[in-house]
Amino acid sequence: MLKIILVITAALIIGIVSFVSTAYAKEKIIACGHPDYPPFMWKEGEKTVGAGVEIAEIIFRELDIEVISKSIGNWRRCLATVASGKADLIIAAYRTDERVKYAKFTKTPLSEDPMVIFVWKGKEFKFEKWEDLKGKTAGILWGDSYGQEFELFLIENIKLEYVTRRSQNFKKLELGRVDFGPMGLHTGLIQAKKYGYSGKVVTLKTPVISNYLYMAMSNKSKYLPYLPQIELELQKLHANGTIERLIKKYIDYYADMTINDEQ
Repeated sequence: MLKIILVITAALIIGIVSFVSTAYAKEKIIACGHPDYPPFMWKEGEKTVGAGVEIAEIIFRELDIEVISKSIGNWRRCLATVASGKADLIIAAYRTDERVKYAKFTKTPLSEDPMVIFVWKGKEFKFEKWEDLKGKTAGILWGDSYGQEFELFLIENIKLEYVTRRSQNFKKLELGRVDFGPMGLHTGLIQAKKYGYSGKVVTLKTPVISNYLYMAMSNKSKYLPYLPQIELELQKLHANGTIERLIKKYIDYYADMTINDEQ
């Protein structure tokens, strides 16, 4: 009889432990992103890190889901992995006709990602439309893409001085050799901090082109029904200033990291 009782007790204990483990096992969502798109995401070791990753972690923590931010490879491979359902979440991406075929995008952007005009502080000028740039000299980084339409406008209307490094562009702004340099806002802020030009160069208010980054969930992900909650959390994080703070945090982090890597 004692042996039977012990067997039954052991079975009950195993059952309870199994139930507790199952009940409290944390859900995990697989996220991927661009391997080199600071401050939002970049590859660091075997993980993807950045402002977008931390924002995703904050959002899914509210849903009691752990974010696994894997470094899957290049950007195309990340998108293909989400399309196949092997990854659940794109940390940040532009919404395109091709991508909406396999993923649902948030309505609220993660962040605006504009191209802006950088100028030397104290030498700002009125800029509301592209035509306001006519007659000026621009510093252009070899190999940079500014969008086909804007590139054509620059070639036809602006005197161009080409550089091989953004630090050269900032120096030319300082010396007055160019009037402005078009750059992605966040890339420009990182480079300005990295090369000691924070506060010395500023951006004009009107963007050249406005793009937006969104979070996107694979159509094959079991977490797709959480999209409305993700939307609400994004709105909260914008309203309380968290997203703006995290972008600034990772601009500083990435700039400091790359300075240290060069030393």
